[in-house]
Amino acid sequence: MTSLTNLDELKQHVTLLASVEETDAPFISCYLNIENRQSGWRDALDERASILRGMLKGNTLADFEETLRKIEAWLADSLQPKAKGVAIFARSIFGGSFLLPMQFATPLIHSLTISSAPNIDYLVKLKENY
Repeated sequence: MTSLTNLDELKQHVTLLASVEETDAPFISCYLNIENRQSGWRDALDERASILRGMLKGNTLADFEETLRKIEAWLADSLQPKAKGVAIFARSIFGGSFLLPMQFATPLIHSLTISSAPNIDYLVKLKENY
């Protein structure tokens, strides 16, 4: 069972994410406030995913769907009772399979973005305030 992310782990994860090589496959950066469990984040995730789907085509859309399934499977099986926020960074096998979830004792903002590399701006701010 995974524990909540501590400051040392957060620093290591930020360093790892900053060094991830960019590829053509979409890299998903997902931040969720899970204080109210699924009722608090499910709609936000679905709404943002729907918007992103409308912007993607072909292989990029297929990669996005595969990666989103990985994120949703992790959310279904791995949330800790004390977690109030999660950050999940993922990419499909086509871009070099990657999945790095983190759980925090503090709530995070809802955000789901795709780019060629992880969006770590919020993590850097969190690290500075930790």
